[in-house]
Amino acid sequence: MKLDLDEGKSFKEVFLLTNKKKYKKMLGSKVQEFINVVENEEFEYDYLYDLSYKLIEFIHKSDAKGITQLADKQGELWAKSGIDVTLKIDWFDAFTEVYWEFLSFYYEKQEFDVQRFFQLQKETTRFFNVYLRQFIKSYDVYQQKS
Repeated sequence: MKLDLDEGKSFKEVFLLTNKKKYKKMLGSKVQEFINVVENEEFEYDYLYDLSYKLIEFIHKSDAKGITQLADKQGELWAKSGIDVTLKIDWFDAFTEVYWEFLSFYYEKQEFDVQRFFQLQKETTRFFNVYLRQFIKSYDVYQQKS
């Protein structure tokens, strides 16, 4: 899928504004089974897109506390929902894949040295891992309470 790049805009603007519909389509195509299951539950899929946008906001603000709080709330919500946790992990995996596709598209048009690329990769992966670890920890705590 061809993405649109407005010169001079930040990655966040390109991702969240310029290509919002394309992002939803790309992510949705990667998690169709997940969508089918979630549509029959109390979750609205637009809620999960909104969740991904919040996660992106926290990543770009380097807000580990915000990511941790978001993951904690999501872990509790998913534990209470009864939806299999592997579906959430599949969704998160698809989200990270699409996110990296957008990063690749954006930065291939920028002057970006290899060292800066690896620094970006390291920071982004750290935030993804913070989210995932906290989500699982929270999910386990609330699952055991049930």
